[in-house]
Amino acid sequence: MWPRLSWFRSSAAADNGNNMSIDAGFSPLTEKQVKVIKSLRQRKYRYQQGAFLAEGVRLCEEALSAESSIRQAIFSEATVQHERVQPLIHACLSRGIPVSSASEQKFKAFSDEKNPQGIAFIVDIPAPAVEWRHSPLVIAADGLQDPGNLGTLLRTADWFNVGDAILGNGCVDAFNPKVVRATMGAIFRMTIRQDIDLADECDHLAAEGYHLYAADINSRCSLAEVLPSGRDVIIIGSEAGGLSQDVARRVHRTFTIPRLGHGESLNAAVAAAICLYHFTQPGTLPRAAGQ
Repeated sequence: MWPRLSWFRSSAAADNGNNMSIDAGFSPLTEKQVKVIKSLRQRKYRYQQGAFLAEGVRLCEEALSAESSIRQAIFSEATVQHERVQPLIHACLSRGIPVSSASEQKFKAFSDEKNPQGIAFIVDIPAPAVEWRHSPLVIAADGLQDPGNLGTLLRTADWFNVGDAILGNGCVDAFNPKVVRATMGAIFRMTIRQDIDLADECDHLAAEGYHLYAADINSRCSLAEVLPSGRDVIIIGSEAGGLSQDVARRVHRTFTIPRLGHGESLNAAVAAAICLYHFTQPGTLPRAAGQ
């Protein structure tokens, strides 16, 4: 087992106006720490450590904005004077987040990006949600294995203010570096339940009064004909295989997104975006009694 990541002790707080060097509170990253951080690319070690890696200025800004539990911040030596990075360094130091500096070589050694921006956070994986929030609209994925697709799906759900996602067994890990990058920060704001037996979860959701919908290219019902109930789950299957049979049997209604051109199929994340747009438009929302 890899040694568990520890919080580095910062020798100084944020700049208090005494012209202290911005990197005075940094601890140098060791080779041993580089090895442990690099291991977070693999699911096994992410869950051993209980943490995942978020890279790039935008993702790190989003993590701070969402007040995520940040275990460690790492900046490359060439990045610390960048005008967009300096506020992030000050924010980390002022919040007591351990900050480390790394040479370009060490940073590239653990980075998952081809051209790293020189800033990375190690973020705690949130504890699984204990209680269901009974959100009016939930997005679920069945066997979605492409990291870019899943990340884009979560990013799109966040755009439409859908804060709950269910990832069935067979989906790529939500904290895979490529998924995290594709979410563009949505990963820090959403409640994500994964490794779920989706067929059993469908039974549970139906018992809670949810209506289960899924896109099906062979359905005779158009998406435009669907009127949301106010307690709905949109299930997105994999591009290659669609929904699993056990899940498909539990769906209350399928619909198709009309094809006007000649494409064979829609990307799973694109299909999800079209569905979410339809289900969140004022004209399709359920009417209150008496209206």
